[in-house]
Amino acid sequence: MKRILTIAQLVWLEVIRRKDVYVLLILLLAPALISAQVSPGAQVSATLINQDPDPAEPGDTVELRFRLENAGGQSLPDVVFELLPSYPFTVIDGATRIIGTLASRQLDSEGAIVRFRVQISQNAALDDYTFDARYRSGASNWVVLEDFVMNVDQQEGDLVVNHVEVIPD
Repeated sequence: MKRILTIAQLVWLEVIRRKDVYVLLILLLAPALISAQVSPGAQVSATLINQDPDPAEPGDTVELRFRLENAGGQSLPDVVFELLPSYPFTVIDGATRIIGTLASRQLDSEGAIVRFRVQISQNAALDDYTFDARYRSGASNWVVLEDFVMNVDQQEGDLVVNHVEVIPD
C-alpha cells in the first residue's frame, strides 16, 4: 500500500533530511510571529489625560479625565471603570463609572472618556502622588491599572499691579 504525503509533510522531511536548522526555526516560529501582530482578544488601556487644576493645591477639588481604549481585536461588553484612591484623595461623586462596550480597535479620539471629581486633603504635602484604577467586563475579575500620577503643588501666582504712583524727589 502506497502512502501519499502532503506538501507540508514533504517539506518537513526535506528539512529534517538536510538538517537545515534555520528553516526549521522559521517554520516553528512563523505562527507565533503572525499571531503577535494581530491580537484576537481585548487589550484595554487607560490614560490619565488631564487633571484640572494642574498643579492642584491641598484642599482643592480636582477633575480627572481618563481615556479608555481597546487595541485588541475583540469587543469588551459591560465595562466598568473604578478609581481606587488613597490618601490624600477622596472621590466626591462616586468611584465607579459604567462605560458599556469598548469596541475592538477603539483608540485615540474614539476612546471612552471618563471623568471623576476628587477632593485633596487640606493636610496633603506638596508632592506627586500615585493612585490606581481598575476595570472589568461583566462579571469577570477586576484588572488593576497602576501608578497614575497627580501633581499636588502650589500654583504660581501672578503679580497684578492695580495702581502705580510716582513721587519725584
